Amino acid sequence: MLMILLALYLHFRPAASYKPYTIIEYCTKIGIYIILTMISKKKMAHFIILWKYTEQGLRTVKDSTKRSETFKNSIEKAGGKLVGTYYTLGQYDGVSIVEAPDDATIMSSLLSFRSQHGSSMTMTPKAFTAEETATILRNL
Repeated sequence: MLMILLALYLHFRPAASYKPYTIIEYCTKIGIYIILTMISKKKMAHFIILWKYTEQGLRTVKDSTKRSETFKNSIEKAGGKLVGTYYTLGQYDGVSIVEAPDDATIMSSLLSFRSQHGSSMTMTPKAFTAEETATILRNL
């Protein structure tokens, strides 16, 4: 790690017209940047949204892909990510996979979307990755 920081310092050191940083000052600035970057990359929670059209949603089914895009934008605005939306056969009309910072974010996004559009009813179980499940099972 020290060698990487030294290489970065030598490559990006300020020109002579700027106040030169000492290696310690530069490494401290890089270290703080790395720590802040790691903190900002907090793991997202995963949600599987199973949805069915309402009567209103069936009447306006041709607008379904537009609503999907609107939902994607609202999730991203709230700090989440729509991994994918899939239209299905069977009990549910579709499945959306979403990553969100927390439960409150997904709940407020879904309630807001449903109150504005009223086109679908949802069931939203929280999902866990294999790594998260392994951690949970180790704590049993």
